[in-house]
Amino acid sequence: MSDRLPPHSTDAEAGVIGCMLLDPSACIPAVVEALGEAEAFYDLRHQELFHAMRSMIDAGHPVDPITLPQSLKEAE
Repeated sequence: MSDRLPPHSTDAEAGVIGCMLLDPSACIPAVVEALGEAEAFYDLRHQELFHAMRSMIDAGHPVDPITLPQSLKEAE
């Protein structure tokens, strides 16, 4: 067993999450197609944000800086 971390960039992940939040209708489907599941993100916080945004879009709810935190609170 190796103690090495898998390749990852939390800055790049944050950039992807930011794009998804800035233009959800275009970016969320593109990111879902490219990456698939939340586990593509190394940072658990990014996984949670990705999952929440994907669930909101799938349910037909708008994703923006107001609705995303509310959705995360409701999921607790």
